[in-house]
Amino acid sequence: MKSKLNIAPIANPLECCGYPKGQIRKEPEQEFNFFLYNTVISVAPKKSRGGPCSNDHDVRLSNEMTGALACSLILNSNNGNKVKPMCSKAPLSKNQLSRKLYNIDKSKPIIIICHGLLSWRNQMLVSNLALEMSSSLEIEAHTLRFDFMASGHSPGVWKFANYEQDYRDLCQIVKFIQDDLQCKVACIVGHSQSAAAVIKYASAHDNSQYQNICYVNLAGRYLLPNDFNPDTIFDQEQCRQLTQQKYFDLIKSGESDMNHRSFQFRQEDIDNRNAFDISTAANGIKRSHVLTIHGDADVTVPVQDAYKFEKAIRNHTLKILKGASHNFNGLRFMDDLVDTITTFISSFTKDL
Repeated sequence: MKSKLNIAPIANPLECCGYPKGQIRKEPEQEFNFFLYNTVISVAPKKSRGGPCSNDHDVRLSNEMTGALACSLILNSNNGNKVKPMCSKAPLSKNQLSRKLYNIDKSKPIIIICHGLLSWRNQMLVSNLALEMSSSLEIEAHTLRFDFMASGHSPGVWKFANYEQDYRDLCQIVKFIQDDLQCKVACIVGHSQSAAAVIKYASAHDNSQYQNICYVNLAGRYLLPNDFNPDTIFDQEQCRQLTQQKYFDLIKSGESDMNHRSFQFRQEDIDNRNAFDISTAANGIKRSHVLTIHGDADVTVPVQDAYKFEKAIRNHTLKILKGASHNFNGLRFMDDLVDTITTFISSFTKDL
């Protein structure tokens, strides 16, 4: 082991304040849940206060934890991993977790899957897609999904349309996979808002001769300056608060009324949203390959946005799913998503 991984375990990965409990069709054979840090931290078990928001073996919150990202890594279920299947539900220590991650099959690449706005890594679409992709016989890859800053288990101050921070978080995840786990990244998948970070990453690293990553845009919005009108998204009271006090709070409940989280929408963040332009990044992708999958029944992001990506990106594949909603109707279109993405990725993993 060359050095200690900068990680700490998550004790209750499926429960998080303000979100529905994670729902997955079947339990992964080998899944590791951990915080990834930017700086060296020490782990100190803390006494549980009970409830869905407690994590007995999480690190103590501090200023150093601001750069922490909550991650879930599912190992490819085919033979090859040196990691023994987990036979106990007891949380792993930091050293145990580090040893297991160092021993994963490094010959298999990793697929990164990113969640959307007001969501987290254990949202039904994201978690089940990660599970199914890790079981694929055609591409044989691990999957890693994570919570963006201030979403899910990741600490920080939440901001609406925080595209630049999402991009920095994604860069941190890619660096961890390549430098610490010493694995290659096969594909980066972004749903809804996170598609902006994925497209930006594809554009920024388009000329890299050391990366052979392909990208998947799931129902992403083709963001253009001044195309966001709060009156069409927020209700009358929320718009009134924006006008009078420059912000409003949205409260989201989880499994119970006591399990809630507040998201603050500020006028400043809305202004930044209206200054963002995805077209520059999309037009800048000349070498990398991008797959866009969109449902024609999406009432959150119109399907016309998918055709805009098709027009802007040189090496682009477009798949329209008839009858699919923004979240692809839960699990209804899961097989279609997996088949389409697997076929797309398999064209590139042969060179990894």
